[in-house]
Amino acid sequence: MKLIVILFSFLGLLLNTLHFEKKVSLYQSIYPYYGVLEIPTIDLQQGFYTYNAIENDVDKNIELISHNCHLKQTCNFILASHSGNAEISYFKNLDKLKLNDKAIVYLDNQKYYYILTEIQYQEKKGNISLSKPKESQLVLTTCNKDKQNIQNIYIFKQEKK
Repeated sequence: MKLIVILFSFLGLLLNTLHFEKKVSLYQSIYPYYGVLEIPTIDLQQGFYTYNAIENDVDKNIELISHNCHLKQTCNFILASHSGNAEISYFKNLDKLKLNDKAIVYLDNQKYYYILTEIQYQEKKGNISLSKPKESQLVLTTCNKDKQNIQNIYIFKQEKK
């Protein structure tokens, strides 16, 4: 028991002394996710990794494409995932969402609340076209289940809590 306490104490000291970029992979081995996306209406609660993590890959997890937070009050996110039938198809039920459905992103001991305000369908080109947001938003993108050349884009506006 004392050995475990000593090991965790040493690990804590090690984490505090390493530079931030070097801590990321070690930190993730202890606390695997950078953030968590929750959408209660479709029973989705899934973590995602930070940009430089090997696991931040749409073919493995929900991919964090972009995010920008300001003073832990507002946050913009763009997340992508598959929508098929595979085990990694975390966005397979996004097509069941309706306007005004809610989403929550957990990041850095904060909760960011969002409400679905728009659903777009765009031709797949390797990127998505978005207008500059007037307020913080969460954007989820996934392949359309019926049309291979279309991607679905779900735009949530941040709610003030």
